[in-house]
Amino acid sequence: MNYVKIARIAFKNDAGMWTKLQLNGRRKQSYSGWISQARLFYTNLMADEPAMAKISEFGVTAEKLQAGMDLVLAVEDQLARLKQESGEAQDATKARDKAVDVLQDWYSDFRAIARIALQGRPQFLEMLGITEPS
Repeated sequence: MNYVKIARIAFKNDAGMWTKLQLNGRRKQSYSGWISQARLFYTNLMADEPAMAKISEFGVTAEKLQAGMDLVLAVEDQLARLKQESGEAQDATKARDKAVDVLQDWYSDFRAIARIALQGRPQFLEMLGITEPS
């Protein structure tokens, strides 16, 4: 954001650069929007030699801009990894829920059959963890 502020000062009379670097308005609040704006800012600024000469008057070097771009790319990579892990967790939860449903169906049948097979032997039912109301 500091480089955006400096660019707004450096290019205060250059409407074309304001458009090219998207210096108008507020920064996007969503991660994807912010990343898109930041990538465009760094890419367009570093590709424009006259703009680089102008902004270097304010102490902003190509190395500093590249370091900023590297941080944006690192954030983008981390967000992609987070989305992937979130998707994997959702898949695992769905698989677990499905397995629990299958197990619950089987256990329900098991309890019913055990009650029939062990009719009159409540102590055996208790050994299986099936309690009968008294």
